[in-house]
Amino acid sequence: MSLRTDIQGFAPDARGWTLAQFDLVEGASQYGEDAGLRYWVDAEGTGDSTILRVAAPNVTLRDLCLSNNRGFVTGSGVGILHDAAGTLWGLNAQRVSVLYPGKNCLRLVPAPGQYNVSPTFRDCAFYGAGEDGVVLDTVTDAVFDHVSSTVHNGRGWVLKDCAGARLNVSAEAVNGGILLQNCVACEIKVWAEVFAPEPAIILDNCRACVVRSSVIEDWSGKNPVGILLRSGTTRCVIEPCFQAGVSLSVDDGGCRGNVIHRQTRPSWHDPIPWRVNERRNEVIG
Repeated sequence: MSLRTDIQGFAPDARGWTLAQFDLVEGASQYGEDAGLRYWVDAEGTGDSTILRVAAPNVTLRDLCLSNNRGFVTGSGVGILHDAAGTLWGLNAQRVSVLYPGKNCLRLVPAPGQYNVSPTFRDCAFYGAGEDGVVLDTVTDAVFDHVSSTVHNGRGWVLKDCAGARLNVSAEAVNGGILLQNCVACEIKVWAEVFAPEPAIILDNCRACVVRSSVIEDWSGKNPVGILLRSGTTRCVIEPCFQAGVSLSVDDGGCRGNVIHRQTRPSWHDPIPWRVNERRNEVIG
C-alpha cells in the first residue's frame, strides 16, 4: 500500500489522527473498502470513532479512501472533522472517498467564533453515513466540484451560516438533498435523485443565494417538494431546473423578493404545479 506510513506530523490519540501542522496525506486510490485509513475503535471496542481531525491550515488529502472493511455503518465517528478552536484555511481534498461513518463523512464545524476558510473538494465521494453526509457550519468560500454524497440516513448536504460557497454536487438515495440555512451569496448546482421525504433543495433564511439549473428527480412515490424557500429567504434566484416525480416544483413558503424561473419537466411527464405568489416574488418565463 502506498499510503504514507511514517505519519510524521500527525498526533495520534484515542480519537483518531490529528493533523496538527501543514501536511500531505496521500494514498494509493480513493476506492477500495479494504485499503486506506480506518476508523478507530473506541476504548470500549463498541464502535468506530473519527479518522482524521484537521487542526492545521493548508492540509492536503489526495487519492485516499477512509473506510471500514465491513460495508455498513457502525459507531458514531466522522471521516474528516474540524471542530477545534482556531480558524483554519486551505483544506484541499482531491479524489478522496469517505465510506460508512457512524455520523458524517465530512464535518467542518469550527468552535464558536472561528471559521473554516476556502476548503476545496474535487472529484470526491461521500457514501453511507449514519446521519447527514456533509455538514458545514461557519465555512466561507468553500468549493465542491464533482462531489457525490449518496446513501445516507440523513441529508446529503447541510450548510449553516456559510458564505460564498460554490457547489456542483450530487445527492442520491438520501433523506433530503441539500439544506442551506442562514447562508449568504452561495451558488449551488445539484443532481438530486431519490431524496424523499424532505425536499431536494431548501433555502432557509438565506440571502443572495443562487440555485443554478439542476436535475431533481424522485421515483419513490412519496412525492416530495423539489425546491422549498422558507423563514424569510429573500433576494435569491431559482433558475429553471429539470424536475420529475415531485408534488411541487417550487414552494415559496411565503417568502418575498426572490426571482423564480418557471421549471421544466420531461415531455412525457404530467404537469407539475408550484406554489409561488407572483405578487411576492418575480416570476420569469
